[in-house]
Amino acid sequence: MSAAEIVKPDRVEMILLARTLCVPVERLAYLADLPDEELRAFRKQVSKALFDANSHGIARLARVSGIVPVAVMANVAQRSRSALFVASFARVLDLSKAVGVAQRLRPPLLAEVAAELDPAEVRTIVGALPPALIVNVAVELQARADWMTLANMVGHLPWETVARALAELGDVALVQTSNLVGDAALRNLLVELTPVERIAGLVAAVAEHNLWTEAAAAIGHLPEDKLLAATKAAAALGPSEHASFAALIANARNEQES
Repeated sequence: MSAAEIVKPDRVEMILLARTLCVPVERLAYLADLPDEELRAFRKQVSKALFDANSHGIARLARVSGIVPVAVMANVAQRSRSALFVASFARVLDLSKAVGVAQRLRPPLLAEVAAELDPAEVRTIVGALPPALIVNVAVELQARADWMTLANMVGHLPWETVARALAELGDVALVQTSNLVGDAALRNLLVELTPVERIAGLVAAVAEHNLWTEAAAAIGHLPEDKLLAATKAAAALGPSEHASFAALIANARNEQES
């Protein structure tokens, strides 16, 4: 099994587990037949074990957080340069203090911290940050090609903020992120948020970078106006691209009918 076969919307848990274990997703190919529920339960067990291993020092910091100014805690977090430490620290702080620390972190470190947070933590901590800062984090994640964390943000942040972030992302980032949004309903909302004016650029990016597989789920749910724009864009690129696009549409319709 190749990495390309693993990195699909229904294999998001594989990617999250690989990230938790700090190993390439290819090394977990032998787990690919396990149900998502089992992978998710195992990932949470691993996360808890990693947290418990460092819980003593973090608990000591949490006990003094009530008397230490947020600016000082943020300075300690920034100087640590450890996203895992900062994420673990954020988990034991009151939400207001966690947000206060996060607001003072530079976007590169904050992007790394976001990658260490579970989806629910993204919603509560990252979701409470100013929208402009969230957009900066999304741009930083794009520069790192961290599509998994971007997908988590899309699925767990207010849609007004998501729309602002999407406007700053390139076409490749939008395709890759949409591919990893595991919930079909959320993926459809992402398609709805994409202006029809961007469709031609997205199709060109898919063709240039051979992202037909990654784009399949989104293409299969395009509304009529965007489907027409995509079809015209694919035809304009050449016979090969048009054929690839037509094949995706046919496959998507067959899956919807089956």
